[in-house]
Amino acid sequence: ELKNTDASGENRTGYIFLSKDLATSVIVGDRDSILESLSNGELDGFEELLIVNEGSAILPGNTHIFDYENKATHDLSGTKDEMSRDGKYVWLDGNEESLSEGSQQLQKIEDYLEENDTYHVEFQLDYDKIADQLQIDSAGVDTSRIVYFNEGLVILYVRYDSAITGTAGTTNVIIDLDDGQENLTFYLVDLGMQ
Repeated sequence: ELKNTDASGENRTGYIFLSKDLATSVIVGDRDSILESLSNGELDGFEELLIVNEGSAILPGNTHIFDYENKATHDLSGTKDEMSRDGKYVWLDGNEESLSEGSQQLQKIEDYLEENDTYHVEFQLDYDKIADQLQIDSAGVDTSRIVYFNEGLVILYVRYDSAITGTAGTTNVIIDLDDGQENLTFYLVDLGMQ
């Protein structure tokens, strides 16, 4: 990814795709150009530079999914959903500030694209229970958000309001997804990640 600010102050972004032997290159101007180049096959052979799985490619920025079979694009930037860094999962309503308490659903990309109700992981987010475990006396949650989301691991940041003024406490909630739906493990550790 290259950024260039010309004399007018306009910031322009472009992408250069290079083969390993540097013999072949494709230059595209922006995300729309990448989508067009994917659709017309111009980027065939460069798939390994994008996150590719189950017939789809994840474009830089983790907000657009390109479906190779249907030549369709799914834009997550206008939704409340959050894609994992590895491009394998989507957390429904995970791009909210603050994350709502209650049921949380994570889907595999292929299920998300099919718009079905199959969830890879589903769990309850209970801020009162977290506060009790940490012995935080609070008036509720001020902020909660995803700070890291990749295959097998989610890290949340949670900040609690004080009853009178200020902050009652903060923590990171680490959710280990590796053991599957039945054996989700939660860790409450302040890693300083916000």
